[in-house]
Amino acid sequence: MVQKTIQVEVGSSETKVTGRTWLGVFAEDKSSINAVRRSVFNSGARKYLRNKTVWMCRECAAARAVGMKSKKGFSSMIVILGIIAVFILVGLTGSP
Repeated sequence: MVQKTIQVEVGSSETKVTGRTWLGVFAEDKSSINAVRRSVFNSGARKYLRNKTVWMCRECAAARAVGMKSKKGFSSMIVILGIIAVFILVGLTGSP
């Protein structure tokens, strides 16, 4: 057994644009306009991580050191590839 420090996701946040923000945009409020720009050009998503000390078997620690991907990262990659495949299929079929 080996003692390792791992990072655990404890929360997340993201930028949201509400109806009040859109009213501010139409009223030409600078902070509302900037909020919309931030949400369009930057997702604003952020993960909050915490360090946690755990005991792992040597094989698990070695696999983690090599940098094996978690299931979460793998599933997001599949979603992105699926979206790209849909765009390619729509482009090949020539849909209006």
